[in-house]
Amino acid sequence: MDVYLIRHTRVALDSGICYGRSEIKLAADFDAQLAGLKQQLPTAFDAVYSSPLQRCTRLAEQFNTSVKQDGRLQEYDFGEWELHPWDDIDSDALHLWMQNFVNVRPPGGETLIEMSERVGQFMDDLREGDHSQVL
Repeated sequence: MDVYLIRHTRVALDSGICYGRSEIKLAADFDAQLAGLKQQLPTAFDAVYSSPLQRCTRLAEQFNTSVKQDGRLQEYDFGEWELHPWDDIDSDALHLWMQNFVNVRPPGGETLIEMSERVGQFMDDLREGDHSQVL
């Protein structure tokens, strides 16, 4: 089975803002970015899965109208840091997280291990299917 992993295209948000699970619109140049992705990917997939966030689902639907949303594919949860400028986040808390983001969670968020476990569960389930090309 071939699995193609793509991230959503650019978002309509200023740089320097912490975001993960927040609903954010895609940038105005979505169509141009989509065209570039389509040149690099196969034209057909047996299954297309997506995070339930609209920026992800909108992109996934451009490859297959039968997108299967799965919460385990959701973006990293930055908790209380969501939508705050990185420069405004408490520097001590940010430093602690950056030194060990694998095991330390942002306040109200998740660790990289927790994210990895939920995505890993999705991948384990995917392996049990009979797909040849998955996006």
